[in-house]
Amino acid sequence: MSAAGRNPDDQQINRAKALKQEQAINDANVEAALPASAKNCRPLDEIEDDINSCERASIFRIGQLLTEAKDSHPGEFLAWADV
Repeated sequence: MSAAGRNPDDQQINRAKALKQEQAINDANVEAALPASAKNCRPLDEIEDDINSCERASIFRIGQLLTEAKDSHPGEFLAWADV
């Protein structure tokens, strides 16, 4: 049967299914683009507390915490770090 002879309800259902599939693909692409650490990241305040508790005892730990903050909050990191 030609497309012109199809039931309009079937066409609408097919369009809705296609849109839902497209949205699922877009959501998956956005999720895949996020760094792994950003998917379940800690708040910047919590990272800051850990940095302050390290003080100068472990420069390596402070570096790890700064890297975590940068990777998990790329858009906020520079303003938060006052760079």
